[in-house]
Amino acid sequence: MSPFVFGFLRSSISLAVLLPFYLLVKKYGWLKKRKKLARRDLHLAALGTFIVYGVANLGFFIGIKQTTSINASIIFLLWPIVFFLANVEVLKERFTKRVFAGIGIAFLGAVTAVGWPLMGNLGSVGSPGIGALLIFGTIFVDVIGTLILKQALRRVDPLTVVIMGLTIATVFYGILALPNIAEIQLMADPLVRNAVLYGSIMVGCVAYTLGYYALHLTKGGDYSVVSYLQPIVGIIAATILLNEGFTPSLLFGTAGVFAGLYLVEAKHLGHPHGHGVRH
Repeated sequence: MSPFVFGFLRSSISLAVLLPFYLLVKKYGWLKKRKKLARRDLHLAALGTFIVYGVANLGFFIGIKQTTSINASIIFLLWPIVFFLANVEVLKERFTKRVFAGIGIAFLGAVTAVGWPLMGNLGSVGSPGIGALLIFGTIFVDVIGTLILKQALRRVDPLTVVIMGLTIATVFYGILALPNIAEIQLMADPLVRNAVLYGSIMVGCVAYTLGYYALHLTKGGDYSVVSYLQPIVGIIAATILLNEGFTPSLLFGTAGVFAGLYLVEAKHLGHPHGHGVRH
């Protein structure tokens, strides 16, 4: 199944499941007393959701088809550090030597995980290296979109942001999926159907909604710490469920990223408000 059709199915099914609940809450629940949103806030939320749901997710869907789940998960260990640094830059905080060292080590670890499959394969379409490079680039695109949404979430309810994102994604992927729309027939395959439904309900509805409420309620550093769980679970799941091999380059890359994460977050774990930075 093409990434366009997969994205269309996942976003449209998520929207169909979540929209009735949203309309109910808007009419009778906590959204009933919400003030009308300013046009600027709506534009900000729309831009952020398009970057995250459209551009970043599309890059991930294409990249994951050309590399292993373990490789993608290890590369995504870099996401929390990039997001943390972006928040630090916005807040004008200064780095400690520990943070500088941690960032450098984690970056080298991520480059090891990405660079090894790239060697000798960069020129071939569909190679693991191309997929790894797409995943690597997706991190920075996703962080930009998430930072924009973090600003929008100050005034826009997280559930509204999710509905906006799913609507934009459904239209965006729907247009791109038109040439391959016949692939919807692949939903007859139980494996394909289960993958799409799981992604629609657990990721599109549950994970995004809870994630945006967490982003709304917590600081960037705290959000980054929790985000470490995602790629770690991905590595474990791919090893157990998909029988994907754990190569030496991935082992060294994982060790490097974890070492960097420890240096960045060790002080934060001991002192919840430290974050390894000086104000």
